[in-house]
Amino acid sequence: MLTEDDFKPGRLTDHALLGQAHATIAAVCFGLLALGALLSRAMVPHATQLVARRLADLISLCDRMLLFVVCIFGPLGFYFALIQIPHLSARDWSMRISGFIAPVGQLAALTVLMINLSIALGAWLTRSRLSMLEPARRSWRRFLPWVGVASSILVMLVCGIFPGPLFQLGVVLAIFATCWPLVFWLPKISRKFRKQNLHRAVLHEVLAPLWIGAVIVSCLLFALHRSDEFKWTERDRLLAPDPEVRGMSHIEGVMAKQLASEVQTLIKTLPKP
Repeated sequence: MLTEDDFKPGRLTDHALLGQAHATIAAVCFGLLALGALLSRAMVPHATQLVARRLADLISLCDRMLLFVVCIFGPLGFYFALIQIPHLSARDWSMRISGFIAPVGQLAALTVLMINLSIALGAWLTRSRLSMLEPARRSWRRFLPWVGVASSILVMLVCGIFPGPLFQLGVVLAIFATCWPLVFWLPKISRKFRKQNLHRAVLHEVLAPLWIGAVIVSCLLFALHRSDEFKWTERDRLLAPDPEVRGMSHIEGVMAKQLASEVQTLIKTLPKP
C-alpha cells in the first residue's frame, strides 16, 4: 500500500528543481536591475553624478548592511518559514495539480517582494539621510512599492491555499504585485530620468550594490536547492529497483502485488462450477 511518505520525495524533488529555476531567473533579474542602476550614471549630468556619489557616503555601512539583511534575507526567511506551515505551503501537493501556478506564483512573489522592499526601504533611507540637504518631494508614487510589498506578501500566503476562490484571487494579486515595480521603476530610468532629483540619484548608488549582493544570494540559493534535490532523490524509492520483484521498480512491484491480490480475491468470490 502506497502512503504519503512514498510520494513525498518525488514531489519535493520537483519543487527543488523549480527552486533552481527560480534562483537562476532571480539572479538574472537582480543582475539586470544592478546593471540598469550602474548605467544610469551615464544618463544624468556629470555634476549630479559627483554630488550623488558624495552624498551616498552619508549612508553608513551599517545602514547598508541592515538594508541588505531586511530586503533580501527577510523575504527569504519569511518564505522558508511559510513552506513549513501546512495548508500555506504550495509544496503540500504536486505542482501539476495547480498547473504549476501555485508554486510559481509563490516564488515569483518572493522575488517581487525583495525588489519592492529594497526600493521602498532604500527610498525611505535616502530621504531620511538627505532630508536636511534637499526636501523630499511628496508624491503618490512613493507609496507604490509599499503596495507591491503588501500584494507580494498576500500572494505568497494565498498561493499556498488550494483550491477555491482565494487561489484565483492570489493569481490576480500576483499579476498586480508584478506590475507595480515596473510602473514605479522603469519610467525613472527612461525618458524622465534626466529630470531626477538628488534623492533618486543617491538611491541608485545605494541599490546597485544591494542588487549585486542579491545576485550572489541567488547563486547560493541555487546551490541550496541543488543539494535539496540530491537529498530527496536519494530518498525516492518509488522508481528504485524493488529487490523483492526482479525487473520492476518499487511502485511497479506494489501495483503488481495489489493487482495479484485483487485477482485472487475475485477468483475466490466466483461460484464453483
